[in-house]
Amino acid sequence: MQLPSFVRKRVKLPARKLQAKATLKIIQEEADNLRSLVHPHIVAFIGSYEELKSSNRHYYFLLMSPVGDNDLRNFLDIAGESTELDFTSSTSRTWRSWIHSWFACLASALAYMHEKGIRHQDIKPSNIIHKGNRVYFTDFSSSCAFDVGRTTSTDNPSRSSPMYAAP
Repeated sequence: MQLPSFVRKRVKLPARKLQAKATLKIIQEEADNLRSLVHPHIVAFIGSYEELKSSNRHYYFLLMSPVGDNDLRNFLDIAGESTELDFTSSTSRTWRSWIHSWFACLASALAYMHEKGIRHQDIKPSNIIHKGNRVYFTDFSSSCAFDVGRTTSTDNPSRSSPMYAAP
């Protein structure tokens, strides 16, 4: 029998109360947003908890599933190297078929997020994981809720990755 596995994201809260409060708000917003999203191509939220160590170190944890085999950035690097060596291998053909199917999966998940009033705001290859041939959006730390049909602009662009953000 295989035991269930999950990812534990650990966030150390700053020592300064004002900074800790702001960081805690962001991580709790991430938890709330993940909790509201149940989709086959979005990591599943399992739970969250806080821990205060005796040394006054304060942590907040998020538990999510599944544990990915790799993120998309590393997967594409590995797949690119292998196809250069042998483009006709069964592994290369399998990986290409996965990549082709992932476009529809990710588009479906993104449409679902927007229908639910959640903007991810930091979509990039390192924030997408795969488990075998399944693909998942992850890392909702930059995400925010919005009223569907009422807002069109990004509220807080400073929390996204500049390389992948709109100009």
